[in-house]
Amino acid sequence: MSRFKGLNAVITGGADGIGAAYALELAWAGVNVAVLDVLEDKAQATADAVQAQGVKSIAVAADVTDRQSLSAAADTVAADLGAVALLIINAGVGIGGGYVGASERAVDWLLNVNVLGPINTTRAFAPAMMEADGPRHVAFTASSACLAPLDEGLAAYGASKKAMAGLAEGVRAELTPKGIGVTTIYPGLVNTRIWDAARSRPERFGGARHQPEEAGAYWRDEGMTVEHVAARAIASIEANEPHCVVPDASTRSKFDETMAALQAGFPADA
Repeated sequence: MSRFKGLNAVITGGADGIGAAYALELAWAGVNVAVLDVLEDKAQATADAVQAQGVKSIAVAADVTDRQSLSAAADTVAADLGAVALLIINAGVGIGGGYVGASERAVDWLLNVNVLGPINTTRAFAPAMMEADGPRHVAFTASSACLAPLDEGLAAYGASKKAMAGLAEGVRAELTPKGIGVTTIYPGLVNTRIWDAARSRPERFGGARHQPEEAGAYWRDEGMTVEHVAARAIASIEANEPHCVVPDASTRSKFDETMAALQAGFPADA
């Protein structure tokens, strides 16, 4: 039985992909879910699917890059569901390549969603959680890119996720004394539409841009399912584990490479 059964969860980026899979995994455990996303129609569809499992669910329009939007979302969740016991900070986007060649607005969008977004979300929901009692937990969807050397194709995205993982460590230090657990989730390659993330990009960051379906072939062919990620992640949250790695075939070897490089940086007499 879930320690959050009958309690309320919030998931950012919950309209589709890993976020929607989290929502359904929690619904099966008897947890009520607020689905937050900029994709309102898809968020409502996910909320409907969650409700069909016999729990409460609401869809809330929210942009993690907009503090006022998140503040309003927090008010809506409190009014419609009640106190939040579980906050899953999941909204994330990707761009190809590194920081040097990308447009300024693409870089701003990436960092606003993947770095400032988690900060904004934590600040919108954590204060009320800190004042509450009972089971409380915050989780961050990072990436196995945090555990690996970054190549040119993932340079900007991977660095933003490394920053997010560092943020999760800071939040853990801040919230643990309040009795709130924090889990950082590191999925490997997953079959989501992150390759088409710009389909929901706000105008101030360059506006929506759709990629052709063939651009997602690699993710569809090689990525693990969102259900696999959600099951592993929610189990780790239930167990109050600080870290949850959901590896693909190359995660372990890349992690070992990273650790070896760090160890080589120590002086010989250390």
